[in-house]
Amino acid sequence: MVSDERGEAESWAKKFYREQIALLQANQIDELIERHYHSDATLISFQEIARGHDSLKNYFKRSMQALGKLEVTSIDDFSETADALFFELTVHTRLGDSIVDEAFVVREGKVTHHFITFR
Repeated sequence: MVSDERGEAESWAKKFYREQIALLQANQIDELIERHYHSDATLISFQEIARGHDSLKNYFKRSMQALGKLEVTSIDDFSETADALFFELTVHTRLGDSIVDEAFVVREGKVTHHFITFR
C-alpha cells in the first residue's frame, strides 16, 4: 500500500492522478496511454474527441507540444468513487495559467472515458 505525505494509505485515485501528471510531465505519452487507458477509451473535450490508443496518443502529444512544461500550481478540488475520479487543477504552461477540470471513468483499473476542459 502506498502512503501519502502524512503516512496515510493513498487511494487508487490519488495514485492514478500522481502517475498521470508525472507521465505527462516526463512526456511519456505512449506509456501513459498503455498504462492508464483501455484500448477503446474515449477522451472528450470541447475541441476534440479522441477514441482508441492511437488517437489518444496523438491528442496528448499535440497537447504537450503546445503546452510545453506542465507545472501543477494547485489542486483545487478532488473527488473519487470506486470507479471514477474528478479533479480541478490550476496549471502553469508556456501558454500561461489555466484551470483544468478532468473526470475519468475507470473499469478494471483503466480509463474508459476521460472528460477534460481548460479555462
